[in-house]
Amino acid sequence: RHRGTSDSYPFPQDIDSPTCNSDLQWPLGRYSCAQFDFNFLASPNLWTNSDGRQMFGELQKSGVYTAVYTDTMERAWQATLGPPCFGCNLSSTAVDENGIYVAVTGGNLYSLNRDTGSVQWATPQTGSFRYNGLAVANGIVYSLNDATGTLQAFDAGGGAPLFAHPFMQDTGEHMHDMGNSS
Repeated sequence: RHRGTSDSYPFPQDIDSPTCNSDLQWPLGRYSCAQFDFNFLASPNLWTNSDGRQMFGELQKSGVYTAVYTDTMERAWQATLGPPCFGCNLSSTAVDENGIYVAVTGGNLYSLNRDTGSVQWATPQTGSFRYNGLAVANGIVYSLNDATGTLQAFDAGGGAPLFAHPFMQDTGEHMHDMGNSS
């Protein structure tokens, strides 16, 4: 069975890391043993590969997308796409018949091959931090740029930007100000 990227990634000795000091308040207890909370937080994907096998995949906060076969839970492939950090790579990914779409901290948007995890295309500088999930429909990948509050659309076939619509145009308010009513 495959376990995801460990909390002490990228240190390979993580399996033998010391027990965390649970007497210390979080997050100090976790950090006392070099565990950095790189768990899974984004929503997973479920799809069928070209051989007819059902697959399950998810992006970890470590920036690693891992795909496993659902019948054995053995790892099929992994793709390292983004930098690891405590609050990184939180965006849920999307999948359709043409690929798996992943937006990572640092601003890159990727399309991965569903069978191998190889990068089919990458579009740089699509936003900085990622907290909102992606959606894909009718050959278009939709993303919300968290830094600017802009709805973005990209061609699922090649990653070309199709449009960007700042929500501030509709409301006159910046995304961070919405919901802070007096």
